[in-house]
Amino acid sequence: MRLIRSIDTTLRQFVLGELGERPRLELEERLITDPAAFESLGIVEEELAEAYVEKSLTPSETERFEREYLVDADRRRHVQFIRLLRASASKARRGADEPSGRRMADFVRIYPAWAGAAAAVLLLLAGGNLWFGMSMIRLHTEAVQVRADRGRDSALLQRLESELAGLRSQAKQLQNRIDSLQDGSGQMPTFALTAGLLRSAGNFTRVTVPRGVSVVRLQLQLLERQPAPYRAGLSDDAGNEIWSQARLTAQTVSDQPTIVVLVPAELLTPGDYQLRLSRSASRRDLDAFATYVFRVTR
Repeated sequence: MRLIRSIDTTLRQFVLGELGERPRLELEERLITDPAAFESLGIVEEELAEAYVEKSLTPSETERFEREYLVDADRRRHVQFIRLLRASASKARRGADEPSGRRMADFVRIYPAWAGAAAAVLLLLAGGNLWFGMSMIRLHTEAVQVRADRGRDSALLQRLESELAGLRSQAKQLQNRIDSLQDGSGQMPTFALTAGLLRSAGNFTRVTVPRGVSVVRLQLQLLERQPAPYRAGLSDDAGNEIWSQARLTAQTVSDQPTIVVLVPAELLTPGDYQLRLSRSASRRDLDAFATYVFRVTR
């Protein structure tokens, strides 16, 4: 894989949907195998969310952020939560005239419990989830401010504590996922599939899924490029479609047009499978123009 320059800029383009297909696939691959890059992605997402709330993004960035990032309900709730936090913090700071740096120093001095929370978060940072750690510190700080307000805004306090608990759970799940995505060598298992091989002739591709991996990369070789986008549908030996991915585009691998898909390893139990490639991003009833047959072993 080529070195991705200016990782923060690249991650920002990734979140806003500005990357082309090939650099996007390279970045997704790096995010799976590089915990530091994954940490940076969380930070960039948080910065963009805060900039969106502050309305400091350009009109085009705002439009792309809403189209690419806010399609997920959890992300919309998180942005709304940031908006509530900003409103609460602004209300608490109203009338204060100290510099922001001095207010933070006074806050730490008055509320020493913050230091204990920060120390606990260091364990999370060591696990490779910087964004969650930073979010937890900020949430804890805001929660202490609300508690100090003599019980006012109790509903917001409950929401803060619920969000904090959710972040802890997500951080643990993400770390477990990162640890499980790689095989023992730290590489994602990759298999090249050729269209048109017949299972009855015994010349189909055999795919051996290592134990302990979560994702298998399949490279679907094309005889020629077809109009994009593509749709890949995976069916079991009984013909039931068990997985699909749309909006795929071709890239060049070893001088040959290829479609790259990442399939959850848990779906690939031992047996025979067919992967059909069609030129549709949404419809399933179109005939496939390429079929890939392979057998999975463990």
